[in-house]
Amino acid sequence: MSKKAWIILGTILSIILLSAIATGGVIAYKTHQADNVADAYHETSKKAENGKLDSIKKLKDSKTGDNMNNQDALNQIVSNPNDIYGQYAGVDRVGIDDINNKMYDENGNISQKYKDIVDKYCTGHIEIPSLNLNLPIIEGTSDDHLWAGATTYRPHQTLSKGNFILLSHNVGYDNMLFSDLPKIKKGAKIKVVSYAEGHRQLQNYKVDEIKVVNENDGHYLDKTDDKRLTLITCDEPNENAKNRVIVIAKPI
Repeated sequence: MSKKAWIILGTILSIILLSAIATGGVIAYKTHQADNVADAYHETSKKAENGKLDSIKKLKDSKTGDNMNNQDALNQIVSNPNDIYGQYAGVDRVGIDDINNKMYDENGNISQKYKDIVDKYCTGHIEIPSLNLNLPIIEGTSDDHLWAGATTYRPHQTLSKGNFILLSHNVGYDNMLFSDLPKIKKGAKIKVVSYAEGHRQLQNYKVDEIKVVNENDGHYLDKTDDKRLTLITCDEPNENAKNRVIVIAKPI
């Protein structure tokens, strides 16, 4: 091989190596972002579980939950039970950069916007130990709420009856929102704490069914006579995802 050929080959290999290093650096940075955001979710979730958020204090003070000023959130909740995502089908898909920018201010502190959402609309928390998932439950499904936690599907959902439905994003990073939900196994345990009725309700569930369905298959969102928990997210972390992961859990 000529000297010129060796030089060309060396240049190509150097470019490939530098590209690999740069890609690895980007992945590491985004993973670090995701870990930080997941920690913030966990901290908020624990506060919710223990009733230490302003929104939950208001619910507890009302005794029935009726005094919580959630009309703005209720106006944004999905209204068509025959559409598996309703308004959620049209909300912006978000990436880790989007969430990080919303979660933290320019000084690296938890943003006022996130605090405002949590302090006004958080009604409880959900924990899935096998996925290391801890999220606040946020009343109302909207762009602003979906990146802040797991959002309720119907107004005034309670654990005491019917189908308790939660939705969240799949952004492709471990411990982030419902990104790990496609990995859940049948029989996995789920813990939900809700203050929606003005007092602390704790319900443990066990996963009974896991389905991947078309986005237009909406019967899993029907109201039910039996108590159950239904969790929903996209089957893959991209804006063109046409299928939804449906996890149905029964009380234990």
